[in-house]
Amino acid sequence: MARARSGWISGGEQADLSRRWVAGLGDGSAGDVGAYIVPCADGLCADGGGPLVAHDPQYAADGSVRWTIDRPQPSGPGWWQGTLAWSHRTGTVGRIHLPGGLGWDVLGANSNEDPALLAAGAFPSVHGDTTHLTRERARYAFGAAQEASQLPSDTTARRVLWSGTIDGWWTDVIAVTSLSGAHVVTVATATPQADGTPAEERRLTEVLPAGPLERVGLAWKQAVLPGVAGLVGPVGAVSAQVVSADGGRHPVALVDGAGSADVVDPVRADFLDASGRVLATVPVRTQDTDGLTPALP
Repeated sequence: MARARSGWISGGEQADLSRRWVAGLGDGSAGDVGAYIVPCADGLCADGGGPLVAHDPQYAADGSVRWTIDRPQPSGPGWWQGTLAWSHRTGTVGRIHLPGGLGWDVLGANSNEDPALLAAGAFPSVHGDTTHLTRERARYAFGAAQEASQLPSDTTARRVLWSGTIDGWWTDVIAVTSLSGAHVVTVATATPQADGTPAEERRLTEVLPAGPLERVGLAWKQAVLPGVAGLVGPVGAVSAQVVSADGGRHPVALVDGAGSADVVDPVRADFLDASGRVLATVPVRTQDTDGLTPALP
């Protein structure tokens, strides 16, 4: 018999709005359906039509993403209702957009994923050691990566690129590889609490084209620490140069492929091998909690 499954719509200040994902029926297997209602309070939808719901992203080998975007039907004055089928158990079901400048928000349901199953095949990591990766930390990191991809776990592969601590933050970089070979790479960071559970969670998710993960380089800055850039380079990189907005170049030594730099307004990172040859050049992305968002149709 189908089981009730609760869910949520995320968002800090946005959570004050009376938007919610109604309990769906099913256990996450193919064909299960969840219903959602979207109250548009305070006239937020009055000047821009109804909400949009994006779901089921399709990743091409070149790293491009195509979303299915629905327009829920009005079910009353200021109310919209729709249904989504889910074929997997990840926590994110889709993204929802309301007019009024609020942007895309997460439409989700409670995840039933087992972190031990998500971690299967994810080791050895591309860089460094992962013996410090406790079950609680792995639960957060692998769950965040799989959820960010919005892909079924049984059709994807996972691999740890690097795991460690940068400026006091747990930092786990995990790639979820789609059937096309494109990689959905998530940098999941959190501050450790005394009981070993994560807090103040932040994520950066980027879609990269198919290819060896050993060639991947990433650079990011946290929204709460805008002057700190985290770095994970391709295999063979022993140093990086972080370029700031004013053109300054800031050298960083990498340990096990990773490092950090205190740089005001970092915009780009060059990863170099022992001979000084540039292996990869990447932009510095800003980390947040929003994940991937589609373009408005």
